[in-house]
Amino acid sequence: MRGNHKAPPPDYTENVAGVSIERPEVGVQARVTGDGRIAIDLERRFSIFSSSLKTQIQEQINDVGTESSKPAPPAYPSRLNIVMHVVGSRGDVQPFIALGLVLKTTYKHRVRIATHPIFKSLAETNNLEFFSIGGDPQELMAFMVRSSGLLPSLDILRGGDVAKHRKMVACIMEGCWRACIEEGDGMGTAQEASFVADVIVANPPSFAHVHGGQKLGVPVHLMFTMPWSATQDFPHPLANIKPSNGDLGVVNYVSYALVLGLEPIRLSFGPRMLSRLKIPHTYCWSPALIPKPQDWGSHISVAGFYFLNQATEYAPDPSLAAFLLAGSVPIYVGFCSIVIGDPETLTKTMFDAIELIGVRALVSKGWGGLGSQQLPSNVFLVGDVPHDWLFRRVSAVVHHGGARTTAAAMAAGKPSVIVPFFGDQFFWGAMAQKAGAGAKPILAKQLTVKLLAAAIIEVLQPAVLDRVEALCELIVSEKGTDAGCASLHRNSEAQCLKCSMAPHLVAVWKVRKKGICLSAFAATVLLHARLLRLQDLKLLRHMEYDLESGPWDPITGVVSSCLGMVGNMTKSLGNVPIAVSRANKARPVDGSITRGSLNMAQGTVVGTSKGVGRILLAGFRSPFEVMLMAARGFHNMPALYGDESVRPPERITGVVSGFGAMRKEIGYSLYDGISGLFLHPIEGARHEGFAGFSKGLAIGLGGGVGGYTYEGINKEMEKRFGSSVKGHISLARLSQGSREFNDASNEEIADVIRAWGKHASRNNARKERDDW
Repeated sequence: MRGNHKAPPPDYTENVAGVSIERPEVGVQARVTGDGRIAIDLERRFSIFSSSLKTQIQEQINDVGTESSKPAPPAYPSRLNIVMHVVGSRGDVQPFIALGLVLKTTYKHRVRIATHPIFKSLAETNNLEFFSIGGDPQELMAFMVRSSGLLPSLDILRGGDVAKHRKMVACIMEGCWRACIEEGDGMGTAQEASFVADVIVANPPSFAHVHGGQKLGVPVHLMFTMPWSATQDFPHPLANIKPSNGDLGVVNYVSYALVLGLEPIRLSFGPRMLSRLKIPHTYCWSPALIPKPQDWGSHISVAGFYFLNQATEYAPDPSLAAFLLAGSVPIYVGFCSIVIGDPETLTKTMFDAIELIGVRALVSKGWGGLGSQQLPSNVFLVGDVPHDWLFRRVSAVVHHGGARTTAAAMAAGKPSVIVPFFGDQFFWGAMAQKAGAGAKPILAKQLTVKLLAAAIIEVLQPAVLDRVEALCELIVSEKGTDAGCASLHRNSEAQCLKCSMAPHLVAVWKVRKKGICLSAFAATVLLHARLLRLQDLKLLRHMEYDLESGPWDPITGVVSSCLGMVGNMTKSLGNVPIAVSRANKARPVDGSITRGSLNMAQGTVVGTSKGVGRILLAGFRSPFEVMLMAARGFHNMPALYGDESVRPPERITGVVSGFGAMRKEIGYSLYDGISGLFLHPIEGARHEGFAGFSKGLAIGLGGGVGGYTYEGINKEMEKRFGSSVKGHISLARLSQGSREFNDASNEEIADVIRAWGKHASRNNARKERDDW
């Protein structure tokens, strides 16, 4: 049941609404449409550009490791504190609940589900720790339906929805970070056990994942229900590609560039951050439905669907049980978390189609409010019923094409009629049709009684039922959550440093000047035994993520920083009236006209001063940021010509490291220029040559001195005057060590002390040999 490679995209649909983006130099036109996708039109001259792009694709293929080269997952992985960031509807959250259960019950990890407060009971009823990141998924879903395109309409902008939802996203990102380091549930409920994440597992829309990983220095592992990694095998789910004569593999690959937003100046370069960092990805869909593409590296895997078993403990309402027994097997109609703008019209269409073909139906009200009209006798309205129980008792499933509902229908061996509204729902509709598990998708805006009735009749034919039953057998045989755990352990075991005294535990401390790594438990044992002092310890960083590699050339860097400068100063100017208003509200007026006027004047002065201060600060910082971006642009520019010797940028944490980065950049740049002239004349002429020598001088006299020094000062200020995150994490790790110490046996404590003694003996013997 494996599909062919280079699968065609979902059917292209014309939609004149939206914003156009033209790339005439490469023959590409893209338009942000009203159905949540990007309409991509590849012109004839794109074939000229595609030949150069194929070179980049071939380089990616050459870098792909085979599955057999992956290390086997450990049989007994180290116990971890795992936080799971999940943003979205229940269909996004539930697969992580299923995975978290296996991680906790089978491997004894501490698992925290960090998601919206509406899913608190879902996590806790499955005995998983919950942390609220804020946000209302129903409100987000309603906004996506009202403004299903990737760019909002003018009406949406005027209504203030964008500003409101930007605040919600900011709240969610802050909540994701807090979930990594705070105790409690994020809603004011205290818990005894402190928490610091050893690994961050997240879906891409949670946004804060890799930033939290960089702040903590811990591994990040992304998991998702739809493709987020560029491939030739199929297009990005949010791409709406017009048929062309171009190479289908190149067309599919380019769709990820356009949807995910590569550098605007050079379409074929500027890889995305997650791809560049090779963040491990695990996709939770069935490889029987969509096999892993051959051009995905070993850090990307396809595990299978993550199913949460809810059928075993579910007891149906007596009225539902009676309806199921009262006649022929019904169909199911439901759109789950879709918030529908006109539920009455959609309900009437559904009821009319059901009456036309003469079937019985279970209709789910969902978030959209279906079934608000008088129910016909052959229709039963259901509430929150587990899909794995309900779908085995229906003949077909009419739904929106969400990943969870599509998977549940296939796992139950039932065909789908998919009515996509926006986003990846078009993709899953196309995949279900391609696999023979569903009819051709019917766009929500094009839905009619006749189209829906015809689609339901089509999927109830014996040939379709046989194909979906065969697919069901393959999906059921896959153990998606087990494979997901293996993928996570394979990467986390390789990325997490182990304790030098207890190698089965993950290290969280490093002993200064000795290079010894210690777990929270081992450090506490040694502290209690007075073999170690607290000041000897510093927090250990397992991973470093280069999130600030900068632009790909100095021109891009200068232009982007200048645009940022204008944006920051404009924003600061626009915030002056807001600051004045807030200052006036903060000053009480006692009723006296004179006193009130004085308060108003004081508030105006204070608010204006704050606003002007922000403008001056933005103006002061801007020249240094321009120099920094220019320096990084010079640093990265050789990569545009295929030079693989570009060094990773230095990590700047303070003034000293800032000067160090400047010194190394100048030295390396001069060396590269001279070596390009004399040591590698051919390569030097193509890559650097005299330009490299000039580049070193330019960086040294301009961007390097100013930019890297500014960055070092900026980081030093953050350390000196920022919040004491390190102090909080250190206390949490000490608390963790105390809990583990109190729970440990005397033998486990003695093992750590003996290991420390052996290590000290080896060090003393080595020192004596050196002295001798």
